[in-house]
Amino acid sequence: MGELLHAGALVPAAVGACCTLGARRSGRAAAGVSAVVMLLAMLDTVFRMPGLPALVWAALLIGTALAAAVSARAGSRARAAGVGRAGSRARAAGVHPVMALHGGLGMIVMAGLLLVMGGAGELGGAGAPASAVSVSAVAASVSAGHHGGGASGALVALVGVGSLAYAGYSAVVALRLARGPAAAAHCAAMRRWLPVVEVAGMGASTVLMLLALAA
Repeated sequence: MGELLHAGALVPAAVGACCTLGARRSGRAAAGVSAVVMLLAMLDTVFRMPGLPALVWAALLIGTALAAAVSARAGSRARAAGVGRAGSRARAAGVHPVMALHGGLGMIVMAGLLLVMGGAGELGGAGAPASAVSVSAVAASVSAGHHGGGASGALVALVGVGSLAYAGYSAVVALRLARGPAAAAHCAAMRRWLPVVEVAGMGASTVLMLLALAA
């Protein structure tokens, strides 16, 4: 069941990555790199190719998230400084930071999920996929008094709460983008919904990964 949920999480993640690459907003290139890195990390979790440690993927996710945030902030400032109409300025200053914040938080939450899954895989034995060991196994290790178990239990709880909070935040942001000025902008009908699908896809992928960890 866990393997199926892991594989299912790849679908909304891939859709979200495509929406990121197809969007027209400041920091798109850096955000696209972050989305691709996240997708590769999830693929590695499911198929173990190339089999990089979870810590390496977590570091890559956090690093690309920081780079995307810096790029989006710089691009948003430059665009806001170059527009003349108040409506365009509000859009440049409001919509892009929301997307950058949501994407950055998603990278951090996914990094935490990968770290927990990596720890679960170690409990299951060498070469065992992370999805083969549930959160209950990690909790059992904590209650058994293993060295560092308190830190592991705190990480599991933090990642679980953070994932649920991020899923709720994704729903709020998706509704805001669907109803707000971005949805009413004068652009192609498909392109104007790309941010909505991107946000919803990242939220759905996070929920499926969390369910796979708990399965």
